[in-house]
Amino acid sequence: MSEIDKAGEIFDPEIHSTKSDGTPSITKSGYFRKRRRDSKGPQEPRPASAAGKAEADRQASYVKSVAGVLQPFAAVWSMVDPVDGYCASELVGPWAGVFGELAMEYPQVAAAIEKAAVVGPLTGVVGLGALTLAQFGHNHGLIPENIARMVGARSRTEIEKILAQRGAQMAAEAEEWRRFAEEERRRAEAKAAEDESDDDVVQADGGEHGYAAAV
Repeated sequence: MSEIDKAGEIFDPEIHSTKSDGTPSITKSGYFRKRRRDSKGPQEPRPASAAGKAEADRQASYVKSVAGVLQPFAAVWSMVDPVDGYCASELVGPWAGVFGELAMEYPQVAAAIEKAAVVGPLTGVVGLGALTLAQFGHNHGLIPENIARMVGARSRTEIEKILAQRGAQMAAEAEEWRRFAEEERRRAEAKAAEDESDDDVVQADGGEHGYAAAV
């Protein structure tokens, strides 16, 4: 006898889901639970197609390009107002993601991003300029340390410690070379004295033999 649910639908094992014992699986409302499409057993994850991967890679490149253009400007903004700069930096990712999606839908957006990527090195110049300005501005007390650090600059205290360490290292190396040179000088003097002594002995021996031969 065929199973019928509350709606009068006849059970079909090709359409409806079953329990582990093979009986129909029924919802709390009394209806047969439908199988998920293509559900014939445990589902294996399907590998992404080559076309799908290419699309994903293209969208990721758009996102990266937009982020690369926006980030340096957020860094410059942080020197004007740290709070606004922080907010701008936090929004770079979301905006880059949105433009990446738009580029996949609208060729005009994709073309604009590709043009921006071509002039991408110019944004690197902006970023480097911001770093240079922040570093020297902080060195001379014009830019606070927290703002300078936001664009990658080092604090003056940190730089002074580095210079002190390098100075100590250079002094130690100079002292080591001085000791080495002094040791070499002493060895050379000792060798010269030894050679001179050997010459005196040879000359003395030669004089005695000459006197004996004359006699």
